Amino acid sequence: MASYTSKGTMKIKDANGHLHPFYPETDYSYVSHGSYDVSKTVNDIKSNIEKAESRNSIEVMHIEPNSETAEDFQNETLIAWYGDPEHDSENHATITTSTDAMSSPVKVVGDVVSLKAIFVNDGNEPFEDVVLTIPAFNDHSSAFSLPVDPFVNETEIIEHVITEEDVLAALANEGNLAPQVLTAASAGSGTIEIAGDTETYLNVYTSNLIKSKYDPFLSISRDSFYSANINEKPSYVCAVTNMTQTAINDVVLASSETDWTETVSFEPGETQYFTIEYPVLTEAKIIELNGKLSDTFTANGTSFASTPISVSKSISVNPKAPSPSISVMFTNSDGNAASTIMQDIETGGTEEYNVVVTNTGNVTISNINVQITSTIGSNPQTTENVTIATLAPGESSSINRSAVISPGIKTSSVTAKITTGTPAVKTLTLPSTVSLSIRQSTVFRFKATTYNNYISVPFNLYGHSSTCIMYVDWGDGSSSTLTPSLYSQYGYPDASVHSYANSGEYTISVGSENWESIYHYANNTYSGVGSISSNNATKHLYYYCNTVTDILTPLPKIAGTRYCTYSNYNYRYGTLNNSFAYLLYGCSKLKSIPSGLFDKNTAVTSFERCFTSCSSLQSIPSGLFDNNTAVTSFLSCFYSCTSLQSIPSGLFDNNTAVTSFERCFQNCTSLQSIPSGLFDNNTEVTSFGRCFSGCSALNDFEIHIGSSKVSTATYFVTVKSGTARQIYVPASSTTYTTFSNVASNLGLTIIGE
Repeated sequence: MASYTSKGTMKIKDANGHLHPFYPETDYSYVSHGSYDVSKTVNDIKSNIEKAESRNSIEVMHIEPNSETAEDFQNETLIAWYGDPEHDSENHATITTSTDAMSSPVKVVGDVVSLKAIFVNDGNEPFEDVVLTIPAFNDHSSAFSLPVDPFVNETEIIEHVITEEDVLAALANEGNLAPQVLTAASAGSGTIEIAGDTETYLNVYTSNLIKSKYDPFLSISRDSFYSANINEKPSYVCAVTNMTQTAINDVVLASSETDWTETVSFEPGETQYFTIEYPVLTEAKIIELNGKLSDTFTANGTSFASTPISVSKSISVNPKAPSPSISVMFTNSDGNAASTIMQDIETGGTEEYNVVVTNTGNVTISNINVQITSTIGSNPQTTENVTIATLAPGESSSINRSAVISPGIKTSSVTAKITTGTPAVKTLTLPSTVSLSIRQSTVFRFKATTYNNYISVPFNLYGHSSTCIMYVDWGDGSSSTLTPSLYSQYGYPDASVHSYANSGEYTISVGSENWESIYHYANNTYSGVGSISSNNATKHLYYYCNTVTDILTPLPKIAGTRYCTYSNYNYRYGTLNNSFAYLLYGCSKLKSIPSGLFDKNTAVTSFERCFTSCSSLQSIPSGLFDNNTAVTSFLSCFYSCTSLQSIPSGLFDNNTAVTSFERCFQNCTSLQSIPSGLFDNNTEVTSFGRCFSGCSALNDFEIHIGSSKVSTATYFVTVKSGTARQIYVPASSTTYTTFSNVASNLGLTIIGE
């Protein structure tokens, strides 16, 4: 019989009496290889040894303590163990194991989980080539030796790769794999009995982990919704997400409140979005729902483990609740919203307008009474009541009226208000009274398209008399009153730059009762004040010059022009003069102008660069300059008007004082012809330099020059081979000599007459 001796205390396994030195089930501690570690008193140890004796597995050789100290007990007490008497005659050993899952929690198929097995041979026979195995997975350790020594432990690690079958088995067992039993075998003879904990392997599979990663689960949430009103479709967007690590196929999605359904598949972690749309809301449905609408969105399918999936989510859509509302507004004869209507003070006339009542809510309104009060000129105030029987949601009713206003009646007004109205449900809040002002003055009108939703007016009232007031109708129902006090030398007020709710083309009317005291600021940058570099000034000028498309009325008679320059951080304003130089400089979108544009400004002396770079201007109206007999210069007047195709006959007939047509039509690349008598009456001209230079589309022409004083005709026209270009000039004159000097270079034929 083998015997082993150890000093100190021991642990004893209750089940069969085998010595178990690692995971005790009694109160013993132990000493291994002579290292003493005990926290019990001597009396406690004696008592436990006596208990062990009754199990025939421990024999006390000698107990003779000479003191009550642990140290004395260690030195004097001998405890012997002789193995299990039941196996004395066999080659037998017991592997006592302790298992420990070493891997991190399992997440996906393919993860590796490892088992650490700690064991000792506490039998009576050594073993060679021992292999530990998990039969269910056919996973095993490497071979190792196992000597007989209950105090020598060995550690082996077994690894297992998680398979889809493992996951399926776990799902079938509420998320856990069944515990697997370890087995051990040896190449030698004898039997290996495994004692200890053998069922902890794969306890790393926890129910929550398996269910959260593999148990099929779809998440449903409302991503967004549209709170529809009458005649619209309520809708919502639903987000569906596969929350697991496996694909889910053939998922049937459905909506309880609509006939919408769709069958889809989801990859692991994938989110898909679905739009559910309801039928169009009628007034009756609006009233019925009263702002509350919900749907149940369902998803039904099967996972890769044939596990049924059924998920539902209650979705709130919340359409508009019944809301009675009504509006009243004025429109002008063109149907545009209006708060001010400009009328020419010189003519007066009949002004048509409309009172427009609109049901802006989502329920029917009946028994609507509109009270219209008019104060036209010196006539007594009048009041009338107009009844509208019923208006459905979105429906409008227009009450057309007109006012006959005599010339000189500067201000007339009309007001409108709704006094009664009965909605289908709830209570109607009546809108405020609206007003329309009909103002007589001299009116300047133009059309413009918005630029970044802005349009501005081209007048700067800085430095003007306080009586120089302008009234602006922006063409969208908005109006502004501009006074000199709003302006400074640093730029324009925001009031002169209007922001529109909707982009597009608008007709702008600018009226004033004192045009003749208003003058024009200009330089060579833009019309208006031009070179002033402040943000407001630049914005103002840019939004005029880059938006105006058509000038509709003649320019009122104004006081003239003052030039502005900026130098050394100072703004310098020139004296008032009668020049219209740079008046429309840079208005690149201007397409048309009226024939009488300058008729009221008879004292103008210069149109230098007046239309320079008006690249969209397609034609010049006949008689444009007929009333401007004081003009002396048309220098660069139509320079780079690249869309201009023709010049009307007699355009300059009344401008007999002109001395310069230098660069007048230079770079008009679309100009195809020149009227033969264009310059017949311009007998004072001294310069035609570059007048038609760059006009590359010009074909044959014949021109008569009426002046005998021309001293400059350099680059008069661009050379074009194959064309016949004849110029008739006064014979034996400076003009004849001047044109003769350039004729050969320009392909001209000079004829004296």
